[in-house]
Amino acid sequence: MSFVKKLYPIFAAFILLTSCVSKKNQAIKQNILTLRDSYCKAPFKYNYENKLPSYNSDSIISANQQLKGIFSDQSILILNTLDNLDEVNEIVKLKKDSTLSSQVKVLQLKMKINSKITIALTELDAVAAEFDCEGERVAQIGNYVDNLNDSRNNKLILYSIAAGAVASIAGGIVKDEGWSSAIDISGGALGAGFGLATLNPKGKKSRIYTSKKFIKRHLERKAGIT
Repeated sequence: MSFVKKLYPIFAAFILLTSCVSKKNQAIKQNILTLRDSYCKAPFKYNYENKLPSYNSDSIISANQQLKGIFSDQSILILNTLDNLDEVNEIVKLKKDSTLSSQVKVLQLKMKINSKITIALTELDAVAAEFDCEGERVAQIGNYVDNLNDSRNNKLILYSIAAGAVASIAGGIVKDEGWSSAIDISGGALGAGFGLATLNPKGKKSRIYTSKKFIKRHLERKAGIT
């Protein structure tokens, strides 16, 4: 009975240390599902039109020769991407008319162009913010996986220390020399086994989900997945 009582402090310290490690992991795991699935989801969806702008730059410039004296080729292509070519062509025609109604119409068309530009800039900012968010999400998941591996190593070290301590105390209490030697050898072998396990830790992995195809392709390229 006295032997068991002497082991109480060791068991108490062992339980306390392992509980601290497990509580730390539980706190991290509470956020991992959000990080994996919905951490970077936009609060709303943009109402994109099904109509896509033409990607044939030569045909776009050729079809808008009347604008080449006013805009560079690059500006014409940008106007096409923003779907502003119709408004710009209309403004060019209206500026030949100096009537008040034409001037009002020009102002209305300019407001429409500015509105499209503002929407485009907002969407670009949103995409940039999503990339920043995805980078932060990957970093946090990486920290989570590192913590899992560190926690495993910490537990193995604790097991090794506990095995050595128990074997030392038991070997000192047991009077039989044969049993004492067996306990010392077993405890040393067990502690060495736990110690060797920390030299080759099994790496943990975590999946990352994203609804954005371009972000998914970027992450796959970074991971070497084709």
